[in-house]
Amino acid sequence: MKRNAFQIVAILIGIVVLSSGWMRAAQRNEKVVWMYKVVQFNPSANAPIQDAQTLLGEQGAEGWELVSAQEQTRLAGITYFYFKKAR
Repeated sequence: MKRNAFQIVAILIGIVVLSSGWMRAAQRNEKVVWMYKVVQFNPSANAPIQDAQTLLGEQGAEGWELVSAQEQTRLAGITYFYFKKAR
């Protein structure tokens, strides 16, 4: 009997702890407003990977997050990088 009561109390405490954590997370979850930035990237023929890493590193240092990259099909070698960050 004592063991069953202990298990029930432990389960109830677990439910209360977990639900209170979820409620706090939901209260903190405010609407995020995003800013967007598009960067046209045209690397040099000598070091395209290093150029891309430099560009991405600079944007990341400013708080921008890379969302997508799209190669321009009509102009060879040009890629568009799409970034976002919270206001």
